[in-house]
Amino acid sequence: MESLIGKTIDNYRILEVIGRGGMGVVFKALDDNLDKIVALKMIDPFLAKDENFVRRFKTEAKALAKLENPYIVGVHALRNTEAGLFMVMEYVESRPLSHYLRDNGPFNLKDTVSVLKQLLDAIGHAHQVGVIHRDIKPSNILLCDNGKVKVTDFGLAKVVQQKDGASTVTQTRAGTLYYMSPEQIKGLKNVDIRSDLYSLGMTLYEMLTGRVPFDKTDSDFTIQRQIVDGEIPSPIKFNTEIPKKLSKIIQKAISKEPEKRYQTAGEMLDDILKFEKEILTETKTKKSVPKEKPKPALPKGDATKKYLKLISVFASFAILIAAGFLYFLLSSNGNEQVDSILSITTNPDNSEIIIDDVHIGNSPVEKYKVNNDKAINIKIKKTGYFTFDTSLTFQKGSNENLKINLIDIIEEVSVMETEPKEVATTTNYGSLKIMTKPEEASIFLNGKPSGSTPYENKMLAAGTYRVLIRKKGFLDINQSVKIVSDKVITVEKDLTPAVKLTINSDPADAVVIINDKPAGKTPYINNQTVIDDYNVIVKKSGFKTSSEKIKITDNKTDREINIKLEPLVAKVQILVRPFGSIYINEQLKVKDTNAPFNIDLPGGSHQLKIVHPTFGSAVRTINIVDDKPMKFNLDLSRIMKLTIISNPPNSEIFINDQSSQKYTPALLTFTPGSYKVQVKKDGYNFSPVEKTYNIGSEIYEESKDREERIEFKLEAVK
Repeated sequence: MESLIGKTIDNYRILEVIGRGGMGVVFKALDDNLDKIVALKMIDPFLAKDENFVRRFKTEAKALAKLENPYIVGVHALRNTEAGLFMVMEYVESRPLSHYLRDNGPFNLKDTVSVLKQLLDAIGHAHQVGVIHRDIKPSNILLCDNGKVKVTDFGLAKVVQQKDGASTVTQTRAGTLYYMSPEQIKGLKNVDIRSDLYSLGMTLYEMLTGRVPFDKTDSDFTIQRQIVDGEIPSPIKFNTEIPKKLSKIIQKAISKEPEKRYQTAGEMLDDILKFEKEILTETKTKKSVPKEKPKPALPKGDATKKYLKLISVFASFAILIAAGFLYFLLSSNGNEQVDSILSITTNPDNSEIIIDDVHIGNSPVEKYKVNNDKAINIKIKKTGYFTFDTSLTFQKGSNENLKINLIDIIEEVSVMETEPKEVATTTNYGSLKIMTKPEEASIFLNGKPSGSTPYENKMLAAGTYRVLIRKKGFLDINQSVKIVSDKVITVEKDLTPAVKLTINSDPADAVVIINDKPAGKTPYINNQTVIDDYNVIVKKSGFKTSSEKIKITDNKTDREINIKLEPLVAKVQILVRPFGSIYINEQLKVKDTNAPFNIDLPGGSHQLKIVHPTFGSAVRTINIVDDKPMKFNLDLSRIMKLTIISNPPNSEIFINDQSSQKYTPALLTFTPGSYKVQVKKDGYNFSPVEKTYNIGSEIYEESKDREERIEFKLEAVK
């Protein structure tokens, strides 16, 4: 069909192939009468001999003809010509949602809501005029550069008559497995508009997580059982940043029972609009100060002493929480990114980190994305230590480094006991001495300022105390001491010198790695940097990596490092066979060439597209991460050759559940794509799926065509 490129059919001049599907090819064409670019969807000549496929093709045209919606690809005409049957459609500059997910991963919250509102508008309109799509999935959703969405491929759609109840249609199984509703899997007769909403919910699931909830290595049968009888995991399992309210919307949409799903697209859209409004409201009010909770009355009687002890244990958390919150406020770099980036280190490390009741890993945690729409709850747990628990909000686009010293429940340190100079008259008191080198370090007992070194308290009630020793220019010391009646407990400490280290970069928001460990992003500030030698690496996408060795010799002067990052440029050579046009980031660089093409590309990600008038196109992503030269050699004439034989022979070959109009033994050729191969013969059971062939476009970079062989053994029907 590529041989049609350059020809004029029924006043439409064929320009290039822009897509391939199960029924044929989609061309970009010029309407010579109107001087307008259109898309021509042409049925494959082999399939044109099959009345079922012709009927399906015409069904799509009729379905689209009934639809007039800005978010659905429009159809202008259906033509039957000498070259074949084709549909004249609206042409849009776009790429499938599936390609976006493959190249970029999950959507952010704002873009997800924007896309979903458009999809619900489109599907809701289709349902209102009696059209059920039946194959909603990311590859049938087009994303335009202006953010607009277009729903396409109504090849499995059914045009139904509106009745008193929900519109239904009798059908055999249709759709794409990952997105099919349980009733589609079971082949039920009454599949209605709620099946489309299920598929839309599963598409939303993939948009937010970057994946479907199934293991793609599982067989079709295993996936079908999970859809019909198993459990679909919450999307939060794969993306902890998904708000719970949005997760509930997804889970309602993909409920196994149609009665528990959204009953109309409008009902689902209402919940999305409410969710969007709540998010905006929370964003405006997230900086408000929470009201102080009323303090409980002290318990009476013997419980009073226990209560006071409990207060003393948890009072030390107040300073840690306040310090952590202050650190968050001061460390913001003011970038305009949507999410903040949070890094958490703890002493001791390997502590459990829980954010909004979801376990995200053990410390240290690096580059955790935090949604700015609301405050988050942070819990840090470790056996033998008190749980750190606080709620924090974030300045938009900040990069935060939270350092937490956990308080052990009971930590009896090695102390030197001496005879007391003065012994209290009661046996309920003891003495505590704290001495440091150097002196004049501040002492905090259970979070309360208590003096400075040399420190002595001769009337300290017996019990366990949390001691914090702090002096500017030195590392903090945290430990517990147990005061015993009529004893003097002496603590002697040599303070470890520390300095404030600041690392800035131009541009900012660069990753900082210190001694091979991620430390945060610029501007990076650490007030507790010890005297030592450090290897500092600063890197940012699109720029050359900077590496610098620094030596901190004393704690007298703060250290500040300012790094100017140089833009990254790499030389790229592209060679196309037999020939083709080369596009970089959608811009034509050279047309119909077979000579080496050289270009200097800046650091970052670039799209390479090669177009041949007969063999179609190939797309590559070029990632420039260093200044090493790169070469791309692509031969668009490369194909995959698959020899298919069967026992018994003369069996009909099916590719992706569609007849190839060929019989075994046969040699078939394939271009890049995913193919399921089966064979069928009267009197024999339909063959199981032997293999799904995933042919990537990397075949174009190989030295020769790929060849494989597959054999089917059919069992006679008993």
